[in-house]
This record gives sequence, C-alpha cells and structure tokens, in this order.
Amino acid sequence: QALLLQRAQQERQLRESRLQAERDMRLQEVELARIAVDEAQALGLIQREQVLQAEMEFERRRFAIAMEGMQQRQAAAALDPSMSPVEREKILREIEQLEQQHALRMAKLGSDANVEASRNVTTTLGEIQTSWASLLQRMAAGQITIGAFIKGIFASVAQAVVNTLSRLMAQWAVQLI
Repeated sequence: QALLLQRAQQERQLRESRLQAERDMRLQEVELARIAVDEAQALGLIQREQVLQAEMEFERRRFAIAMEGMQQRQAAAALDPSMSPVEREKILREIEQLEQQHALRMAKLGSDANVEASRNVTTTLGEIQTSWASLLQRMAAGQITIGAFIKGIFASVAQAVVNTLSRLMAQWAVQLI
C-alpha cells in the first residue's frame, strides 16, 4: 500500500513537471514577443499606446497559461487520494491570488492606455491655451484689436488641429515603413 502511494506521488510529480515545462516554454514565447514589441518601440516603429495594447494581450496570455496550470493542479488534486484537504484548499487560494493579480495588472495597463490615448488631446489643448494666452497678452498691451484677437483664436485652433493631425500622420507613416 505504501509503495503504491509513493509511486502515485512520483507519477503525479513527473506529470506536473512535464506540464510545468510546457507552460514555461509558452511563457518564454510570450516573453520573446514582448521583447520584440519593446524593440519596435525603441526603433520608433510603434507608439506607447500600441505597446500598452500589446502588454495587455501578453498579460492575458500569461494569465491563461498560469490559470491552465492551476486548473490542472486542481483537477489532479481532486483525483489524488494522497492529497490532503489543506493542500486542495491551498490550490484554491493560489487561484484566487492569481486572478486578483491579473485583475490589478489589467487595471493598471488599462489606466496607462487611457492616459496615453488622451495625450494627443491634452497636447492639442495645451497648444490652444498657449496661443490664447499670447493673444490675450497682446490685446491687453494694445498691440491687437478685438477683431484680430477673434481671428487669432480661430487661427490658433486651426493650427493646433493641423499640428495634431501632422503628428498622427507621422506616426502612421512610421508604422508603414
């Protein structure tokens, strides 16, 4: 009986070892893809917003791989009579912890992506604010009339939009190259 129990534990350990090696290989593939994305960003081929989207996908893949491993451990534990209830409960807690960590990382990446997406709008509004401040100073100093001030407001908005579109087109052109 003790010999059979020992053999079952060894088989379980070998099976877990093989499955872990497969998961490690899949995680290395994700890491290689992440390195390629970092290199593309460093070369100017992609922008930060695209890097964050890729990071979110990498996190999903890493989580799926880890969750698959935890579910395999849980299934094996349910079938293994030598596994204590404490060990089974420990696996459940590890699954919960994995899910919580994944949710936190996804929230952080989502927040970073939102900030990055709003950066163009913020830059455009900053350009408009700077132009309007300059126009107000010139009008207060008596250098321009109210009519010239109003024309300047519309011209500054148009210039800010053109600058933003130029930046976006340059980013798009770099991606095509």
